[in-house]
Amino acid sequence: MIEDWEVGALYLNCLRNADGDERKALEKVRERYRNDFTKKDLYFILGTRKSDHHLALNPFSIVGVFYPPLDLQGKLF
Repeated sequence: MIEDWEVGALYLNCLRNADGDERKALEKVRERYRNDFTKKDLYFILGTRKSDHHLALNPFSIVGVFYPPLDLQGKLF
């Protein structure tokens, strides 16, 4: 489950731009992750809620997404 507010805002903006068509909005969100975020260093920040620990085998959910610019080698100087 993704609970990051930014992903939710992206979906709502895509839904508005797609005139309420949920399939088009979801495809635009997928397209954004496939195209834009493959050019960045993408990190998912995981978290849990105590109330979910006894309900699921894997209680982790994505609570944040961090995507700094991709730096393949790093700078020595």
